[in-house]
Amino acid sequence: MSQREFGARFKCSAIKRAKRRGLAHNAPVVLGNLGTTENVPLLEAALAHDDPLVREHAVWALARIAALAIRGEPDGVTLGAASG
Repeated sequence: MSQREFGARFKCSAIKRAKRRGLAHNAPVVLGNLGTTENVPLLEAALAHDDPLVREHAVWALARIAALAIRGEPDGVTLGAASG
């Protein structure tokens, strides 16, 4: 999504305060915390992002999802579950 598209889409939204860059930085972290393998293609695409912090967060998220898979944990988190 371009900066112009982002501005138009979120014109009257609280998301606009985070700005496109902030959202791009945080999205891989959210996906990594969710831990679902269905998001791997999005994270792999983020590895080619022009912002190095987005790429770094995507690497972290992919590593976390891989670690969850290796430990045999269920795919993803259960909302409302206590973290441990």
